[in-house]
Amino acid sequence: MRYKNFFVLLMLQLLLLAAPGWAGMTVDIGDPDVLRMAVALASKDVVDTINLTADISLVWETLTISHDVTINGNGHTLTGHIDIRGTETTSGPTVSIDNLTFNGVKADYGSGITVDNSKVTVTNCTFTGYEADNGGGGIHVTGRNAVLTAERCAFTNNMTIRGNGGGMYVEDGTANVTHCTFTGNMANIDGGGMYVKCGTATVTVNVTVTNCTFTGNKAGGGNAIWGGGGMYVEGYRAYLSVYVTVTNCTFTGNKA
Repeated sequence: MRYKNFFVLLMLQLLLLAAPGWAGMTVDIGDPDVLRMAVALASKDVVDTINLTADISLVWETLTISHDVTINGNGHTLTGHIDIRGTETTSGPTVSIDNLTFNGVKADYGSGITVDNSKVTVTNCTFTGYEADNGGGGIHVTGRNAVLTAERCAFTNNMTIRGNGGGMYVEDGTANVTHCTFTGNMANIDGGGMYVKCGTATVTVNVTVTNCTFTGNKAGGGNAIWGGGGMYVEGYRAYLSVYVTVTNCTFTGNKA
């Protein structure tokens, strides 16, 4: 396996040099160094689909994605943090991630995935055991151009140490969350399962939560002044453009 990964890495390095002549490749990857190289090739439109063939451990390193790519987890586990980033003035990358378990590490924001002014779809994914210093133990969504679609995902036993949104944090973006479960997540302040906030003038936050369950989540560390064991929605100061639609969801055993 080590020799196979070496030759795949060598091939990708050669493709990186000859990028203009290649486009739209699908690559099978089972090594963190090869994964980083494939993401680099996505920035040159050489690779557009990554199929994981083994578990990947990034340990404390962040995998930054700034261009369109599809990642098929094929039931494997990624231990680490993915940062998907655009800007406030331009639409960021469009990224799809399917059938992947994100296993806990500690980060500042969004320990599993940070969605910063990008369009991200996660389906059939699990986020478990993450610790964020600030907002969003599992996923952190931020920026007026951020759009998250989460379908059939599980957010389990994630936490924030000094912030909000143990399972998910959404600020100044759009999120559509369907058939997801939020179980045993904890926020030191507000929103054990999910936290939604408008923090910027002229920005409208739109969140829909459909057919989801929130079970055994906790906010405030037992402090009665904080709230939203399952979900907390905040319109910051005069910025009240927060629209949250919750349909056919179940909230059980959450505490604040």
